[in-house]
Amino acid sequence: MNVMKGDEIFIDAIFNDLMIETIQQYKDNLSLDDSSISGFIKMRSIYSKLSENEKIILLDYFRVITFNSVSTILGLVDGTSFMQGIDEDLKLFYGDEEIQGDLQDLFIGKPQDEGLV
Repeated sequence: MNVMKGDEIFIDAIFNDLMIETIQQYKDNLSLDDSSISGFIKMRSIYSKLSENEKIILLDYFRVITFNSVSTILGLVDGTSFMQGIDEDLKLFYGDEEIQGDLQDLFIGKPQDEGLV
């Protein structure tokens, strides 16, 4: 049995939550007819006028934005990306295990590992 390391557990959780579940929630919320989720009211009006292909393109764009944002943050934690105003090294732990260093690479490889590319 292959035991996952802390960095793999962390990346799996982020990927599943943000790239799968959150994108599905966007799709579901944009497809609703009710207006109880106020942040989606204006976008829902636009979304409802799109063709099915255009809806797919829009959701794919949401995936790209999310993927790039997460990747940038993970690169910052890994020390492979830099951001103005952050001059110190960052450390991330999963329990007692220090997990930064390969997070961005693991995340970038995740779509291929999941057969999504």
